[in-house]
Amino acid sequence: MLKLKNVISGYKNFKIHIVNLEIYEGKKVALLGPNGSGKSTLIKTLLKMLNYEGSIKLFSKELKEISHKELTKFCSFLLQVEYHPSIKVKTYLNLADVKLKFDILEISGLLNKKLDELSSGEIQRVRLSRAINSDSKILILDEPLSHLDPYFQVKLLNYLNQINKTIIITIHDIHLALKFFKDFIIMKNGKIHSTLLNEKIFKEIFGVSIDNFL
Repeated sequence: MLKLKNVISGYKNFKIHIVNLEIYEGKKVALLGPNGSGKSTLIKTLLKMLNYEGSIKLFSKELKEISHKELTKFCSFLLQVEYHPSIKVKTYLNLADVKLKFDILEISGLLNKKLDELSSGEIQRVRLSRAINSDSKILILDEPLSHLDPYFQVKLLNYLNQINKTIIITIHDIHLALKFFKDFIIMKNGKIHSTLLNEKIFKEIFGVSIDNFL
């Protein structure tokens, strides 16, 4: 479904190099790695926010040939930084043509409030609700647990495990990553270090024993 081959992308002072990566339809993948390892750069590349060399194919079609409008039909996403205008929550959802079919994150009581009136945790719940209620086949979530209380972190991860979508998620909470995910992409210095997570690899990447999180 998603296939990367010899991909180079990024910025003047930092680039990612992805030699080969395949993510099959329906997989739920946790993207792990220390700060600055290239996780967000990879996500921005997949969302056509950064130019790239090499090949990225989505459903056998080269990503460069897919318009941004067409991409939003396949993929909904959440990035770490987003501008929050002074509009009501229900307007924010309507602009993305999203109906609140599943109020997993309990935002129905916020619909008539303006985004700039909300706390950081409430805004995150609204943004996530827009992403998870879309009809897209793929969810790409960059640090979705940020600003969420533990109650909503667990609710969100339980829900993501139940739905029939391909999910790519960056996550810093190793304990939650190990509890809720079986497939991993582990990055270091702009490259994929491993797709396996064991004691040896974990210590190479994070410098501590995985036993601390089990």
